[in-house]
Amino acid sequence: MPSLEGMPKNHSEASTHRCVPEVVYATPEAWSAIKDDVMSFEKELFGLEDSDISYAFQNTEAIVAILRDVETNKVVGITYAEPVAQAYQSGPRSEREKLSGAIYIQNTALDPDYMKQGLVGPLMDYLEEELRAKGYKFMERDSMVAHAYAENIKRKYGDRVILEIPHSSKWGNQVFFRISLT
Repeated sequence: MPSLEGMPKNHSEASTHRCVPEVVYATPEAWSAIKDDVMSFEKELFGLEDSDISYAFQNTEAIVAILRDVETNKVVGITYAEPVAQAYQSGPRSEREKLSGAIYIQNTALDPDYMKQGLVGPLMDYLEEELRAKGYKFMERDSMVAHAYAENIKRKYGDRVILEIPHSSKWGNQVFFRISLT
């Protein structure tokens, strides 16, 4: 785990000082620049391969936010989203309503060495700002029930959660959320 010596004791204060969110344009060049960092934790956490994520960088409508450790310049978190019309084209999500003004969060992941430091919240807040700026009204996502991920989403978004549907997937039990961005 990275040393927090000399860092503020409050996790969110530490996060503000050490890790910063940024938007990365969805291009193959951008993926090439961050893929080693991202794949080091995506593979460990979810067993994902390069091709499972690199496709997002082929889609100019995808919105990618990363979390960078400013001391090491390492990418330690990522989340990306694409319009539901694209996200729901095929596979198990193809039956879902393609709500106008909605975007689907494909993935959110954090390097295990940076977990439990209050970093996902600022990353998601940053992504939300970008989504609103681009005119989206809703964000949708699936979240694993394991590790209290789904419960954390319910707690974070509270009354903004307008739809919640439990379901099974290859990742285990999950909950589909539709969250208002207004």
